[in-house]
Amino acid sequence: MQLQRASRGLVFPKAGAARQVLDAISEIELRETVEKIAIPRHFTAETAANQRIGQWLFTELESLGLSVAVQGQSRNIVAHRPNIVPEVWIGAHYDSIPGCPGADDNASAVAAALACARALAQLAPMHNIGFVAFNREEDGLVGSREFVHGWLLRKGIPAREVHILEMIGYASSLPGSQQTPGGLPLRLPKTGDFLGLLGNRHSSGLVDMMLAQAAGTLPGLPVYGLKVGFGLERHFGVLMRSDHAPFWEANMPAVMWTDTSEFRNPNYHKLTDTPDTLDYPFLRAVTTLLTVRVLATG
Repeated sequence: MQLQRASRGLVFPKAGAARQVLDAISEIELRETVEKIAIPRHFTAETAANQRIGQWLFTELESLGLSVAVQGQSRNIVAHRPNIVPEVWIGAHYDSIPGCPGADDNASAVAAALACARALAQLAPMHNIGFVAFNREEDGLVGSREFVHGWLLRKGIPAREVHILEMIGYASSLPGSQQTPGGLPLRLPKTGDFLGLLGNRHSSGLVDMMLAQAAGTLPGLPVYGLKVGFGLERHFGVLMRSDHAPFWEANMPAVMWTDTSEFRNPNYHKLTDTPDTLDYPFLRAVTTLLTVRVLATG
């Protein structure tokens, strides 16, 4: 298990794309999307709200010229360019726990994915990227398992690169604001102002590339990558709690992007997880890095 920080000594050759992407991504737009989504929207406890948010995402993605489908009993929303089979996927769950507005968990991530899709529509309209908004993550990753087995594996669709966004909107510059999950044989920094990238043996090379990219394009954004080898993730339940897990179980190269959830954000799974608690410059920087990354995959 190795923790590595993005180093300014690493230079990614397409660093110039960051300026163009920054111009295409707005903090105001990100906040508006978070505010739209951040209502209690559990799959069964708030069925009407859950369906309404899913339909809104369907319409927004379709308006970008994407082919959009509702997948499976979980009502995952899957989008990609018409007549193109994506090899790179961006995913985030859109449900919440019952009664919780879920601004960071996980409206922040859905807002980033949607902003990325909008930016790509401007910058690379034929790009080979698929987007999936999972449902029922809060019920034990039901939606992402249904997507992996009922869509990718059943259709034989390759997944060369998968980015799973899980709570990416909360940051704090206060010393002591960051905790390390119990049981992990490492220590995270004490200040919760960084983006965390989690990869396993199938995606450690992707983590390396993204650390290099972060250093070359957004040196002001602290980024740490945790690479787990030898299948050790199976022995640490905290590393398997989000929608990247079904991809790992299927030996697909997936990386989870996170602000580390309850190990930083005191509002995790509480009524106080509201849009006004998020750090939108941080969310914009993370969204920019995501968009620069997927632009480089074409």
